[in-house]
Amino acid sequence: MQQPLLFRLDRLSILSFMWAVTALIHPWPFYRRIVSGQEGVLSILLALAAVAVILRPKSVYLFLFMLAVSILHAIDGMPFLQNHIMFEAALQLFILGCIVSIIAPEAFRNRLKDQLTSTEFRNKLFDSFAPVARISIVILYFFAVFHKLNSGFFDITISQSIHLLKDIKQHIQFLPLTDTIKYVSVWGTVITETAIAVLLCFRSTRLHGIFLAMIFHIFISFNPMHRGFTSFSGMLYTLFFFFTPKELPAALSEITTNIWCKLTSPKTITIKLIVIALLAIISVLGYLIYNWNTLYGKTGLYYSVYSLIIVWWLFLFMSLLFATRYYKMTPEAHAFRLPFKLHILFPALLVLNGMLPYLGLKTNTSFNMFTNLRTEGGYTNHLFIPASLQVFDFQKDLVQIKSTNLEELKTYAGPSKKMMVYFEFSRTIANTTQDAYIEYIHNGLPQRLEIKNGKIQATESIKKYPDTLYKLMWFKQVYASMHSLDIDH
Repeated sequence: MQQPLLFRLDRLSILSFMWAVTALIHPWPFYRRIVSGQEGVLSILLALAAVAVILRPKSVYLFLFMLAVSILHAIDGMPFLQNHIMFEAALQLFILGCIVSIIAPEAFRNRLKDQLTSTEFRNKLFDSFAPVARISIVILYFFAVFHKLNSGFFDITISQSIHLLKDIKQHIQFLPLTDTIKYVSVWGTVITETAIAVLLCFRSTRLHGIFLAMIFHIFISFNPMHRGFTSFSGMLYTLFFFFTPKELPAALSEITTNIWCKLTSPKTITIKLIVIALLAIISVLGYLIYNWNTLYGKTGLYYSVYSLIIVWWLFLFMSLLFATRYYKMTPEAHAFRLPFKLHILFPALLVLNGMLPYLGLKTNTSFNMFTNLRTEGGYTNHLFIPASLQVFDFQKDLVQIKSTNLEELKTYAGPSKKMMVYFEFSRTIANTTQDAYIEYIHNGLPQRLEIKNGKIQATESIKKYPDTLYKLMWFKQVYASMHSLDIDH
């Protein structure tokens, strides 16, 4: 029987499909922003582009369009992005550049139409960016661990690991929270993330690394307080595809074709019923696990549907991995070999971005999510990196709010023991259009600022930074004591 064209899969089309699903998963944790109209035209356009790619995953043009819209969407939201969204947008920009640099000459020679139907050419497109994508994922895990090597993360009274574990307990009430469990959570997080990074680096252990990562990330996704974890997991499930064997698309083509033939045969009613029953069981289990404690009480129908999407996404990727074992496939030998030497610049920029907190620059979107890392005020709680490494003074310039009627700053006022980097104070003032007053302490001296009819009157000169810096840098709130819970954005 001739194989249907729909099931002639290649790595680029599978990646396109998976990334389109990820694009639809991302907004779900933030549905309140969508309902309230805070998400704009780019969000709608991205969703439409993702749907189009899902319907036609073999179209390189649609894939490029989706990447372009996703990048523009991230740029529009800068600098207030989650770490993984910033990482994803940067990688998408690199992929977009690689594909365009290859197809542009072919289009100029009027050969592109024929080339895009060639499996060899499409594999060439995939291989042009895949090694850098793999290196980038390992770098992301490296900094996820490296930033956690601080005194705060290993202190079970304030560790973000324990903070997140308490959130998960709201869904899984039987989860014990003894000191032993807390230490297991802290050390287990560091060891697991380290193991994932190491396992992904070696051909013989690569698939084991993906299995471990998927189990770890589906567990942390069951967090009712931080829905962004599910968005993060959805992205990783797509990026793990870069580590799967080259032969996987051919195997999937055979599997899907066989399933299609059997399901469309009138003699396979039993198989159809088994498949339907299996899907129903997976859906019910996904619903019960995610809503173990709250069910419809707090999470509502919306989160129930979302939990099923995440569980289905996990099930789909697990099926891909089991296919690799069934067909006895192994990952490629030279997965990190760069096709062009200049490609090393992108991983180098990612490493630089991860090091920025230690240089005195931004403390958000530097892959330091939920790490308890503190580098502000001329001090640091990192176990190895000294504060003397900071060559920029942004983090040393702090402001303590005493009193204000400005809503954006009320969380810092009074006995909160929270301070802010002056850069963020300056950004807030620059973006304020309402009349307001602020009483604060800066450089050890009490200060007062008033805004009336758009004019600023202050007891000290208020510094305004270039708009480019406001777009690129974002600093976390700072506690007066280093011994405090890190609140991640």
